[in-house]
Amino acid sequence: MGKPYWQRELFHNLGPRDRQCLQKSELFVPFTAGELLLRSGAHSKGSYILLAGEVDVFEHTTGAGESRLVTMSPGMILREMLSHCQKEKSVVVVSRSPGILLKMDKEIMRALIERAPSAAPQLFLNILSLLMPCVMRLLEEVHNLRNKVDGGAI
Repeated sequence: MGKPYWQRELFHNLGPRDRQCLQKSELFVPFTAGELLLRSGAHSKGSYILLAGEVDVFEHTTGAGESRLVTMSPGMILREMLSHCQKEKSVVVVSRSPGILLKMDKEIMRALIERAPSAAPQLFLNILSLLMPCVMRLLEEVHNLRNKVDGGAI
């Protein structure tokens, strides 16, 4: 069996030395099933791209209890949902299965560029490639919503 999709995409067109440098960096955050990954209001720098596994985003509203907002799959960005939550709601991200996050943090990226300057441009292109399916799904959803609004369904 070959490498997982995210590894093939992320390491595409990178030399062995650059790949090794990436693998030793703090970019990758492995997690186990049932682990609390993020909580609204918690101090966190950067965003995370889900590379492998699935996570659930739950909201807890005073008086209404807890409900699952969404299950996120590989290629989705985690921090965005937490940063847009209203103050009266508490949102947490809990893993459904083992997986890996790609940490998009300014300091980590800067250190990576210093250690492997030749890899940085290709790495950023590879990250964009990983995000494209998610971006395309979002564009399709926006298009469908626009059609519903234009058609009077909403």
